[in-house]
Amino acid sequence: MTMRMIIDNTDAEIENIKKELANANDLLEVSRQHERQLTCHDDAEIVSSAAANVSRLIKSGMTLTQVGSLSFD
Repeated sequence: MTMRMIIDNTDAEIENIKKELANANDLLEVSRQHERQLTCHDDAEIVSSAAANVSRLIKSGMTLTQVGSLSFD
């Protein structure tokens, strides 16, 4: 794999993460508007299965850096 390909893949992953963050922020805003907190895993899965997976990994004790590095392995 060339350095350019690695950079392009990294850029694509960053864009995907930005989209996931935007989706998460939208969900939080809706939650605040309805004066409720997300309390179950199913709510996260409705928004994004990737967000649910990241949530599960973080709850298991992984750091965000460790979770992020999984997508590059």
